[in-house]
Amino acid sequence: MKFAIGIILCCALLLVPGFAQQNVWTSNGPYGGDVTCLAVDPTNPNVVYAGLAEVGVWKSTNSGSKWTKKSKGLFDEQIQGLFIHPVTNNTIYTCTQSGGIFKSTDAGENWVPSNVGLTTWNVRSLYFDINMPGRVFAATDKGLFESMNNGDVWQTVDKTGMISQDLSCVLLSKLDGTIFLGSTNAGVYKRASQDTAWTQATNGLENLKVNSLEFKTKATEELLAATDNGLYLSIDRGGSWLPFQSGIEKPQIMDIALDPLNESTLYVASYGGGVYKSDNAGFSWQGVNSGLNNQYLFCVEIAPSQNTILFAGTFGGGIYKTVASGLIWSEANTGLRNAYVTSILCDPNTPNLVYAGTRGGGVYMSDNHGNSWAPINLGFKNLSVMMVAIDPLVKDRVYAVVWQSGIYIKEPGLNLWTQKKNGLTDRRVTDLAVNPLNPSVLFTTTDGGGVFTSINRAESWQPTNIGLADLRCQTIAVDPTNPSVLYVGTETTGIWKSMSSGATWSQQSFGITVPAITDIVINRTNPQMVYAASFGGGVFKTTNGGAEWTAKSTGLQETLVKSLAIDPINPNILYCGTWSGGVYKSLDGGESWLLWMSGLDNPHVPAVAIDPMQSNVIYAGTSSGVYRMDQVVSAVEESMDVPRTFSLEQNVPNPFNPTTRIGYQISEHESVSLTIYNIKGERIAILFSGEQTPGRYQTVWDSRDDQGQYVGAGVYFCRLQVGDFVKTRRLVLIR
Repeated sequence: MKFAIGIILCCALLLVPGFAQQNVWTSNGPYGGDVTCLAVDPTNPNVVYAGLAEVGVWKSTNSGSKWTKKSKGLFDEQIQGLFIHPVTNNTIYTCTQSGGIFKSTDAGENWVPSNVGLTTWNVRSLYFDINMPGRVFAATDKGLFESMNNGDVWQTVDKTGMISQDLSCVLLSKLDGTIFLGSTNAGVYKRASQDTAWTQATNGLENLKVNSLEFKTKATEELLAATDNGLYLSIDRGGSWLPFQSGIEKPQIMDIALDPLNESTLYVASYGGGVYKSDNAGFSWQGVNSGLNNQYLFCVEIAPSQNTILFAGTFGGGIYKTVASGLIWSEANTGLRNAYVTSILCDPNTPNLVYAGTRGGGVYMSDNHGNSWAPINLGFKNLSVMMVAIDPLVKDRVYAVVWQSGIYIKEPGLNLWTQKKNGLTDRRVTDLAVNPLNPSVLFTTTDGGGVFTSINRAESWQPTNIGLADLRCQTIAVDPTNPSVLYVGTETTGIWKSMSSGATWSQQSFGITVPAITDIVINRTNPQMVYAASFGGGVFKTTNGGAEWTAKSTGLQETLVKSLAIDPINPNILYCGTWSGGVYKSLDGGESWLLWMSGLDNPHVPAVAIDPMQSNVIYAGTSSGVYRMDQVVSAVEESMDVPRTFSLEQNVPNPFNPTTRIGYQISEHESVSLTIYNIKGERIAILFSGEQTPGRYQTVWDSRDDQGQYVGAGVYFCRLQVGDFVKTRRLVLIR
């Protein structure tokens, strides 16, 4: 993406105070993530459950002050709904995208599937019939299901009359048993208890994607429907609908919350408009968003026993809480590890200052090397930040690349972002580079519009694509010694180079075998040496300014590489972040790579960065926040960090089903074989056979033999042979 900005140190590597351990990855946020649903214990507002889009169920026992993951037994962590049993508070249900329904009878500590009878595992919502204990309805992408025993067994509800079976929510009348269904593309359905077919109830609905249904009043059961085009009211049980959103400026309504103690007070969650509140039964609304730094909401939930306490779940920004009926909000994310970090920037002008761009959570800033983080998002129209860049000469002038929104700038001393889109005809922006010698000149790449250039600090943009045949550009790098030289990485055609500040381009991809380029870094001391990350091809290197590239992936077990960083002090040291294999480090200019994972419990690393003032401090941006490592090494990097002995680690987990990870290390360049045998001594699978350089390696056995067939449960043995060295470990496969 960018060249590394270095500051020469003339002393030994420094230690950094803070939370980080030496040579171990540690993290302290930023916290947050995609919170799709919330549930508050009906009698104890301290107990709150949160469902996240990709990382399961989380629980707080102190009203959101701290969160702990509670996903034991969840084989699908894509959460779409959370529900507390109306009679037994310790019984919790969760709906998932591809795992169906899970049930916990111990307040979320353990989960078991509850899918008997379901013909689909994409479940969106549940509803409990309080007039008939044990009766539960499930809204799915294949219609409605009903259980008469608290979800132990399900049966399909007749679909007669349904145009579409793709449902989002279900609501049951307590007065006469009429069932109302919200769908993703066909509006509302209803069926009275005596009916044999469903009736479409969409008269007046301008948008047929219904996200939530609620009864506005208990006595008359007036209906509210939250849609992608606003809030609607029906006073005749779905016979007709009218817009019910006076004062709502952002009408994509995701959720409805009704004050259980006051029917005149209503809240809705808006995607882009935050929380709206009505104190007059919905006839007028006003935004109540003070302190709500992320206004892209999935859900809003009221504590049933204390109606001044509300929680809001956001897209990317985690959870916010108010104790004053929406008057003021504050983050309630500590421990909630799902902030998807797309970019990390260490400020070269200010010690300890780090920025993190996130997908859906905007930009976070830390002034203490990542010990704590604070969002700075005022002014953004979209919080999907692709990357963050900084003016190398002006302290605290920061740029943010925001997907489908363009470029934003934050001027020194302000925490306000200003959109800069004039002339930017394609706002699917992917990267940005600053001319290091003239920071008024900026370059940005787009996913379809090619390269745009600004010569006035982003005030206006113009396309600079002459000769550039592939306009799906993903990354750009500027030669730090000659800013007229640019490199662009594209989606399908590899590397393109300009010698004229982007005026003209020529393809420079000879030797690149996998042309999906995700990042580019340039050696500051030798700018003819350039590295490119490839999604599927590992790392490529050129020593002649792009005329010829060579694959440099020895030791990389994961070739889906997302990011690169080059040490500003020692350009032979590089780091790369991968899609699912964690972080790797090279000590020899990319010739070989070592797995650098100690303490890093999330292997999805879209971003890596090096502190330019203290290059022993490195950062990894993951889908669960920023990790930091303070490295303490000898003058010769502990002999290039090569293991001194051969070893085969015990597989993890063990017992396992169906996959297990096996780690080993070798201390010499040798012929290596890693093989699985059964208890009879028969060879089952060859995991690796060939020569390897010294280093630490990991591989995964998926319990299949060399013919691709799954083997049965039992005891197996993993045998590592490196030259004359032989080591065997016992593996237990359970089914």
